[in-house]
Amino acid sequence: MWGTGEGEQPRIHIQADGRLGGNDGCNAFGTTWRESGDDTIIIETDEWISTQMYCGWEWFPAARSGKVNGDVMTFSDESGKVIGTLTRQVTETRP
Repeated sequence: MWGTGEGEQPRIHIQADGRLGGNDGCNAFGTTWRESGDDTIIIETDEWISTQMYCGWEWFPAARSGKVNGDVMTFSDESGKVIGTLTRQVTETRP
């Protein structure tokens, strides 16, 4: 789970099975993702679903990739411009 560390939202859950979902405090969203190597994920925009209240954390729908560096994930738009960062809120657990 990734977020700002400021209360409950915004929050993104990136699951090992390729699903990605979250809530920005206003809108719930979901899509799929795939690995791109070098600790980078590609966000699958053709699978994007979201409520559209336009009252919350509005940069995330423009995200097309995310790159992990330690406990920080940096998100970039389609042109490669950095549009936001989130920090790891929950470490991965294995059964």
